[in-house]
Amino acid sequence: MVKIKGGTFNFGDFYEGTNTDAIPVHEVFVEDFKISKYEITYAQFDFFSEKNDLEKPKSDIEKRGSFMGNAFKLGTELVAAVAVGTIIGFILDSWFDTKPWLIIIFFFLGAAAGMLNVIRAANKMQKD
Repeated sequence: MVKIKGGTFNFGDFYEGTNTDAIPVHEVFVEDFKISKYEITYAQFDFFSEKNDLEKPKSDIEKRGSFMGNAFKLGTELVAAVAVGTIIGFILDSWFDTKPWLIIIFFFLGAAAGMLNVIRAANKMQKD
C-alpha cells in the first residue's frame, strides 16, 4: 500500500465547458489515504469479497445488461398495451359493425394505458 498525502485542491471545470456540475471551480479537502501499488483485477477482488463474506459489486457489463433489460421492459410495456387495445377495438368493431371507430378509440386507450404503465415501471426502477 502506498500512502497518499491529502490536502486542499481546486476541483472543477477550469474551462467552463458543458459540465455544469463542475462550475464554479471550488476547493475540496481530501484526507490522507492508502491505495494499492498494484492493479487489482475483478477476479482478485471477487476472491477477496468471497473470503470476507462481502457482497460483490456489479461489473460494468452486468450494469449495462441491467440497463438494456429495463429499456426493453419499458418498450414492451408500451407496445403490448397499444397492441392489446387495438385488438380489443378490432374485435368489438367486428361484433358491433362500427368500423373503424372502436379500433381508433381503443388504440388511444391502449396508448394511454401503455404510457401509464411505462411511467409506473420507470418510477419503480428509480426507487430500486
